[in-house]
Amino acid sequence: MKLATFMADGHERIGVVKAEEIVDLTGEDVASGMIELVANWPKLGERVARIAAQTKPRYRIADVHLQAPVPRPQKILAIGLNYAD
Repeated sequence: MKLATFMADGHERIGVVKAEEIVDLTGEDVASGMIELVANWPKLGERVARIAAQTKPRYRIADVHLQAPVPRPQKILAIGLNYAD
């Protein structure tokens, strides 16, 4: 399952990507944002899968502005393998 954060209708939204479309989860009372969704995934994963399977996609990917998958992450991890010894 592919999750996405995107801008549509002037609001930041979260959704599930299905082919070239997105099922909007914002109005489904699942989570207020991607960080909350990921943090509670063990409890919400099955519910999100059911919503994605039963709900018709609302947006085409070409019609929205995709954002960073996890906006405002708490941590950024990096590995410096490109640096000279």
